[in-house]
Amino acid sequence: MTLFHTISPKDIWFGDHLYIWSSPFHQHHGIVLFVNEHDPDESQVLEFNTYDGSHKVSRARIQVVNLKQFRKNCVLKRVVYGSRYARFKRAGTAYLTQCLAPEIVVDNAQLLLEQIKFGGSLIVPNDPERSWNDDEAHGYSLILRNCECLAYWCKTGRWYSEQVTQLISILVAWHFCQWNSLKRYMS
Repeated sequence: MTLFHTISPKDIWFGDHLYIWSSPFHQHHGIVLFVNEHDPDESQVLEFNTYDGSHKVSRARIQVVNLKQFRKNCVLKRVVYGSRYARFKRAGTAYLTQCLAPEIVVDNAQLLLEQIKFGGSLIVPNDPERSWNDDEAHGYSLILRNCECLAYWCKTGRWYSEQVTQLISILVAWHFCQWNSLKRYMS
């Protein structure tokens, strides 16, 4: 695997946690459910995104798309699990956490799809009472319920977003620096 996690569509495996850079500061994540060996771009990926390509949160939903739709002509990347601290990474691209076996990852993804299909609620640590049915746009939230959370849960059984954690850390550090500057100015 290359330093920057780049892979070819023909190198994906079922249960892989994939991502693309949808902007310089944001990745889009998904889980490979099925690999089409004859045409990798027709492989199936679970994602949390808008069905119509808009960026309207109200239209976001958990859905299955083909790999070509998922990657949107962007460079395809594979998330690394069990990564060491010394490994070069940005939030959401590599985790210290070990991942589950690919069969369990795909089972977790199928469980989410079945809950949505039958109108049930997805139970996530952040808000176990939140219903994720079609009427509520599957409860997308940039902070608590996003594509990275979905993929990470499938891979580990835990609901988490490192991109959000890193952003919050940066904002807290910035606020702390601003507060200290203000205190020095006021003294």
